[in-house]
Amino acid sequence: MNQSLNHDPDALPKPILPSWIFDRLTPDCLEDAAFSSGATLSLLLVLLCDPSRAVPMDLLRTRMTLRAAVHCSKIEGRGVTETELRDA
Repeated sequence: MNQSLNHDPDALPKPILPSWIFDRLTPDCLEDAAFSSGATLSLLLVLLCDPSRAVPMDLLRTRMTLRAAVHCSKIEGRGVTETELRDA
């Protein structure tokens, strides 16, 4: 049981989103939705913190902001599309 805990980070597999997270289009209950969301967010964090992936953070931030604005406008009852918001 005396195994060395020193691992080469490059030897570890790169995280990918497992297919079992999306085995259904809609979750059956709130617990399934929370689990899927948590699993997705944890893998996204690993991906974003990996400097070798070179994720364009400004582009990702802008895209997420645009999607959030569209969802907020839908909640408020306005039918604004992403294209309309982006062009405005």
